[in-house]
Amino acid sequence: MDQPLDRRRIRVDGRRLLISAPAGDPFLARYGRGAAMAGFGTFCRENLPRDGVMIDVGANIGLTTLTAARYIPGGRILAVEASPRNCTALRDNLARHGVGIATVCACAAGDRAGHVSFFENSAYGHVVTGAGMAAVPSVEQRLATVDDLVAEHGLTRVDLIKIDVEGFEQEVLAGATATLDRFRPAVFLEFNSVCLIASFNRNPRQVLDWLLARFERAYVWRDGRLIDLRAMGEMAFLLEHLARHGGNDDLVLAGPGRELLVRDGGRLPAPTTRLQRVWSRLRGR
Repeated sequence: MDQPLDRRRIRVDGRRLLISAPAGDPFLARYGRGAAMAGFGTFCRENLPRDGVMIDVGANIGLTTLTAARYIPGGRILAVEASPRNCTALRDNLARHGVGIATVCACAAGDRAGHVSFFENSAYGHVVTGAGMAAVPSVEQRLATVDDLVAEHGLTRVDLIKIDVEGFEQEVLAGATATLDRFRPAVFLEFNSVCLIASFNRNPRQVLDWLLARFERAYVWRDGRLIDLRAMGEMAFLLEHLARHGGNDDLVLAGPGRELLVRDGGRLPAPTTRLQRVWSRLRGR
């Protein structure tokens, strides 16, 4: 049976589009109050070739896929979404706006192939793991690795992997090892400390260390520019991330051979915020 949908015109990367979401989804009204995807659109415009290929892990109802498709009209997108309700809206949005370059993959992405329990919760849906989450209402869904999806769909290049999976990012990246080694894509990743702690009992500092050990370059994406995370310093980043940004930031990760447009040379200016000045004093700088 078809899932009921609500529809509303919202501004997506500068365009007013009629967007579908699962009936009663609170985020549809939230998106309607302001512009969505403006920052991600800037990143795509400046860093993706017109024939680029993106894997959108955690595509939700399709706003990131719709945004990226605007800048890679000759490319291809795999839109990976585990929520059956969101997949219905995702397919509706892609069809309505003529995004023929996108293929919907109705599954979760992780570090192995199999099946997994998935909690449907609008933009906050996530994989259910551990005995402590056994009581969370969930649906069983296919679990695939990014590497498997690349092979299944015959991709011969990947320029960008966008990941927004509410704390399950390590598993997604662990299942993308071959893709990362072969194609050296950029990774646009939501770093959400609240989800890491609440859903998976993970220490955000340890996850950040894990990411920095695996990627040669790491940036924070804020206000339309890339800020070098290593130049900023891990502790300075975490202080601002938690105290000023609600524990939610977008990170851009890349290895050698992937060119990125980096404004201001990719370096954070001299500390100007109170948190940065305090941390600099503590470090004796």
